[in-house]
Amino acid sequence: MMSPPCGICCGRCHCSNASASATCGVLAGRCQVMRYRPGEPIVRAGFSGEGFFAIAGGRARVQRPDGHKVILTAGDSFGDLSLIDGASRNATVVAETNLVALKLTRQTFLDLLDAEPTVCRALVESLVERIREIEAR
Repeated sequence: MMSPPCGICCGRCHCSNASASATCGVLAGRCQVMRYRPGEPIVRAGFSGEGFFAIAGGRARVQRPDGHKVILTAGDSFGDLSLIDGASRNATVVAETNLVALKLTRQTFLDLLDAEPTVCRALVESLVERIREIEAR
């Protein structure tokens, strides 16, 4: 079950606990605001994982090489695994509408881990939550 929007960064993300919510504000202050037009790729499968994206407004389509498609909207995010390992993308994400996203680069994230250790805890909690959701399917 998703928690209510935290209201700290874009006002639409759904931080699952107090630790994640506090971290959300720290992360938002280090993000770049990115704007995309309909049909514009945000990230491409096979290319380097340059960062994490949180959608602040608009809609995007995730296309995996196996044909699986998912729609993302305000409050959804992607790229958190690339923050950790920098591996190439396993899916292409394309804006379906005019889209605004907050982008956190991997280097900024790594610098932040050194300066704000609570970010690491919140990330681990978030990843565990995602794993549990996947296992429940």
